[in-house]
Amino acid sequence: MTTRVLPAPRGISPILVSGRNYIGVLGTPQDVPDQDAQILGANGWLVLGLVGTTAQRPLNPQSTPAQPYLNQDYYDTTVAAWIAWDGLNWRNIISGAAV
Repeated sequence: MTTRVLPAPRGISPILVSGRNYIGVLGTPQDVPDQDAQILGANGWLVLGLVGTTAQRPLNPQSTPAQPYLNQDYYDTTVAAWIAWDGLNWRNIISGAAV
């Protein structure tokens, strides 16, 4: 999966992670592989959450851990909104509408 991150205000930049060079522009989100997001987070970057299209939403309750889990957030690029799993539906976190 892909994770959305924000550069650290005073973090190390550029930073090399898994052979990829990340240059942080303050206030500009970047979508990075999950494993890179963990390392960037450990170096002061803000890890916002999973990101992808509607078709890429986590929907495998048989996975370990089960996905999605209750209150899991996800930035859906198709609908351009942060959404959260309520146990039955994905919901827009601002309006509460099922999406």
